[in-house]
Amino acid sequence: MDPWRALLLASAPTLLFLYLFWRRDARREPKALVLKLFALGAVAAAPAYFIEAWLPGPTTRLYDNFIRVGLVEELMKLLPFLVFIYRHREFDEPMDGIVYAVAVALGFATVENALYATAYGGDILVYRAFTSTLAHVAFTGLWGYAFGLRARRVRGFAAGVALHGAYDLLLSPGAPHLLALLALLPALLLVLYLAVRSANRHATGSAASATSSMKNATAPTPTCSERASTR
Repeated sequence: MDPWRALLLASAPTLLFLYLFWRRDARREPKALVLKLFALGAVAAAPAYFIEAWLPGPTTRLYDNFIRVGLVEELMKLLPFLVFIYRHREFDEPMDGIVYAVAVALGFATVENALYATAYGGDILVYRAFTSTLAHVAFTGLWGYAFGLRARRVRGFAAGVALHGAYDLLLSPGAPHLLALLALLPALLLVLYLAVRSANRHATGSAASATSSMKNATAPTPTCSERASTR
């Protein structure tokens, strides 16, 4: 398949997933910023591809899946996240970490899927839209949640790398593929769903608290005669 056509077709499901995540945000982030992170994720796929091909090391399944793929790809997604959005004024609640991390992951998955379509034909895009693409969303969205909480960031990122490596290991030749697709991936998506619910509750609670504080601050102070009349 022609690379540009493959890229266009690969963008359709990933942009749809991005829109659905953006819609789930109780306090939606600026569209331009979300799309910027999507584009940066797409750009990050290029160095990841070359590093994976160049990186020396033992030719073992564990090394290939956990280091050459899992660690390299999650690092390449983490870099634009840290550089371009983590210290941004719009990044101010846990759900922001999920939305922006998912945007990077979906941009990355778009280019990866396009490369597969170029090599193996467009039919593979349907399969990857509901497997590898959602897997990227889960790995990266979960460490994005940890960064949004501003807590356990290193452990959250390490968990994303480990889950990425485990998923790829289960999809390697001779491994139980169905365990990855029917057990691990649904479990990861469920955990991410619960993280989204928790993050939105946090955002709603913060908004309600801010509104209450503003009302108290702007409420008129009772006069001495009003205080006396209530005694």
